[in-house]
Amino acid sequence: MNGLPTFQANIVGVTDTNAYYLVDFTSSHTVVWAKNCTQAIGNYVPGSCELNPTLLSSNFDPANNSSGLLIQTGIFENAKFSGYVVSGTKYTTEMCFADQACKLLQVYSGELVTANNWRFNQNGAYGIIGLSPDSKLWSGFVNKDTNIATYSLSLARVKPLTSNALQQASNITIGSANDANYQGQTPMMVQALANYSYALTAMDFGIVYQDGNGNPTSQYFQSIGTPMYPVTFTTSFMGLGLPGDVYAQVTNLLAIISNNLAVCEDSLDGICVMPDVCSSYTGFETYAFKFQFAGSTNFLRVPLATFASNVRGSGGVNQCNIQVTYLDTVNTQSSNIILGGQFFQEFFGVFDNNYNTDPYTQAATIYVNEYALWSAYVGATDLPEGVNPFVPPTPAEEKSKAWIWITILSVVIVLLLGGLGFAIYKWKASQGATASKRELAYNEDSTQPLANNASDDL
Repeated sequence: MNGLPTFQANIVGVTDTNAYYLVDFTSSHTVVWAKNCTQAIGNYVPGSCELNPTLLSSNFDPANNSSGLLIQTGIFENAKFSGYVVSGTKYTTEMCFADQACKLLQVYSGELVTANNWRFNQNGAYGIIGLSPDSKLWSGFVNKDTNIATYSLSLARVKPLTSNALQQASNITIGSANDANYQGQTPMMVQALANYSYALTAMDFGIVYQDGNGNPTSQYFQSIGTPMYPVTFTTSFMGLGLPGDVYAQVTNLLAIISNNLAVCEDSLDGICVMPDVCSSYTGFETYAFKFQFAGSTNFLRVPLATFASNVRGSGGVNQCNIQVTYLDTVNTQSSNIILGGQFFQEFFGVFDNNYNTDPYTQAATIYVNEYALWSAYVGATDLPEGVNPFVPPTPAEEKSKAWIWITILSVVIVLLLGGLGFAIYKWKASQGATASKRELAYNEDSTQPLANNASDDL
């Protein structure tokens, strides 16, 4: 799926040799979906995890242990993985990646899922590989000289907005930066908080005006306001996740600039939808989010087009999905802004896990992706202020419109009254003609009719 990379791995206990997994860089443990996994979520009837709204590939079976490497080590309750809340059994097992690098590690067998806050009604793969700095998987990738483990992220586009878009391969490197193509470019460098999220000092949404050659000339950005939630970077989430109050501010602005064509759902995992393909609308490339991170002089300008993709909706009709996603802050792992996989199609990220400190720390370096399609920007230069695109009609304009309607209605009423008067006149004239005919056909002194050729002489 676009913006949601998966990885193949062989885990003792998983019977499907083609099993694939999501990767969560915020989770310290790995979860696999048990063969007997059940879900109990909201008003849904409890049932198999393979059904809505979890859609998990339940395949892990501890009976599949011919190697003897699978050992039960305990139980767990209400563990959190990429928006899921899971309970089940812990095992030590062996995991082998595609390059045949194998490692013994602890996995969580997900047997009961009670929440699904990031991927409602979306494919949840066979499990989620946890790769936060606290994950034991990093022990094989730490540089012995620096005691730092590095990884980098750049994702391919599966369904680009335009047919001529670059179809680059994903570049996900565990153990090194792989950033030779970005040397000399302007980066945004920022230090993570203790929970490996990144603090913001400002978040805005607005427009960058361009000249006829596509060069930026001016801008207008509106502050999204407070509270200022931190940002989480991960590839187990597709687009841009926004806590409910931030989502409301952004979708109100989207309604203005789309003339209310953007339909945005403020329910679990709700997104914004436009009724036609993305190329039918202007503005996706010029409108953008602006992120100013604490401790960094440079900021990120992320085009709205980063999160837009064409999909086939109900009835086979193509539509434009804007993966600006509603997060309910009362739910698990839903109180941060999330920059997911689609962000790493437009930007390239290098992350350093530092194991010289206790607790461990992390730092991020973000560049404009070499395959960026839109007007992504990393730097510190603001443009001159341009026209405010978010201004609703002024009272004077509304008053003018009201007088126009009053005039139109007055004309319509006059025409209707005129038509009614003419109809009454015609009716009276018709009645007079009928009376004349009666005078010709009836004797003035009798109520009995006379023959049409009657004479007083008879």
